[in-house]
This record gives sequence, structure tokens and C-alpha cells, in this order.
Amino acid sequence: MVTSPPPLKESQVKALATEQSFERGQRYYYSGAIFNPMRQGLMLWADCEGSMTYQPRVTLSAQGVEDSSCTCPYDWGGLCKHQVALLLTYVHDRDRIREIQPLKTLLAKRSREDLLHMIERMVQRYPDLLDVAEAPVAPTAGQAPDLNKYRRSVERVFQGSEMRAMAAALEALADHGQQFAQRQDWVNAGDIYQLLLETANDCYNYTVLEVDYDGQVGCVIQDIAEGLSDSLGQAKDLDAGRHRLWIETCLDAVFKDIELGGMDYAYPAWDALVT
Repeated sequence: MVTSPPPLKESQVKALATEQSFERGQRYYYSGAIFNPMRQGLMLWADCEGSMTYQPRVTLSAQGVEDSSCTCPYDWGGLCKHQVALLLTYVHDRDRIREIQPLKTLLAKRSREDLLHMIERMVQRYPDLLDVAEAPVAPTAGQAPDLNKYRRSVERVFQGSEMRAMAAALEALADHGQQFAQRQDWVNAGDIYQLLLETANDCYNYTVLEVDYDGQVGCVIQDIAEGLSDSLGQAKDLDAGRHRLWIETCLDAVFKDIELGGMDYAYPAWDALVT
């Protein structure tokens, strides 16, 4: 069942943008720059034609706007002009917005052959989706994780530039470690956490820190460090080589925190060293 669209006023949109962004967004809206607008549940997205075509996306809530993003490089606070134009379309011209069913509902109508063909076409058009197809699957009981796949996946994560997407992808990989931990399989859990933290130690630098101003990626790294610390404390009969590798990774995290100026990077790693 598709969630009913909540009400939204132009004044709410204006309050979420700078004066300049709102005025430019108005011009975009009135000039017809928004095309192919869609709504799926509480999520809106569209194409917006400007100097090039961008894709604004907005998630609504009963209070107004819950979340938003855009493929444009705008990063000066508040909604960008493309998001403003999309929301003004929602406020004033909602009949233009095409309502689509949830993705699971749409895909459930397709045969296996249709789905495979669809995925092949999508990967051909968007080669980056191959990373998704090759990503590690959720772990099953009694099966060791393929750490090479995790290594490739987490290295790709840190090649990105959008912090929300980076945090979500890193959290999805860390969740596999959590699933092993819930089964009390602390060795496999620790192997995943160690690999993720090791890569984070290598890749989370000043450049990422300056962009990660909300700490979205940093918070996930803290959870990973906590998972590795728990694994060190819970794993029984841990072999000497693995134990040394895990400890060294925690120590590297401590050095990384010092390098970054003591911003509590992966602070649970300290606990692994003092317990």
C-alpha cells in the first residue's frame, strides 16, 4: 500500500533553502526544468534540466522534509535549487508527479528470466552497479566469509565521494559482522570487522574528514571498532597470528585518531588495547 502524500506548503520549502537557492529553484520550476517527476511512498525524485541534468531526491514526512539529496555539487547549506524546484512541483503541480508502486511490488510481477535480463541491461548502462552484484551476500551459519570480496567492496566504498552513500554501504558490510556476532561466531565476526577497520585506517584521511562534517562515516567506523573490540574479548582460543593482526589494527586506529587531531576516530579501539 502506497503511503498517502503529506501536505507541504511553499513557506516550508522556502524555510529550508537560502534566499538565493529558493529564488533560483522558483525560476527552474516556472521554466519547466523539472521533468519525469515520480513519487514512491514518501520519496520524490525527478530530473532537473539546467547546465546539465541533475537528479534531486526528497523524502517527505508528516512534518515536512525528512531527507534530501541531489547529484549536483551544491554544498552551501539548505536545499539546492534543483530540490527546491522538485518540491515546488509537489506543492503546486502534484498531478504531474507519477505515482509508482514499491520496487518489491514491481519486481514481484517479473519472472526470473525477466529479472536477470533487466539486471544485465542495468549493469550495461550503469557499470558501477556491477559492484552491487559482486558484493558479499549475507552470511549463513557455518560458512566462512569470503574476505577477498569484502576487501574489494570496502575499497570501492572509500572511492566514493558522497558521505551518506559511503556510510550506508559501509554499514551494510559491518552488519555482516554483526550477524556473525549474534551467532556467537566471534572469529568470523572479528575477521570482517578487522578488514573493514584496516581499510578505514588507510582511507579515512583529512580529505574524507572535511567532507564527513556530520560524522556519518565516522560513526559507522566507531561501530566497526567496537565490533572488533568485542570480538577480541569474546573469541575463544584465538590463534596468535589473528590475535596480533586484530590488535595491530586497533593500534593503527589509535594512531589514526592522533593523526587526525584526536577527534575520537574509532575510539572503541582503545578499549581493545587496555582490556
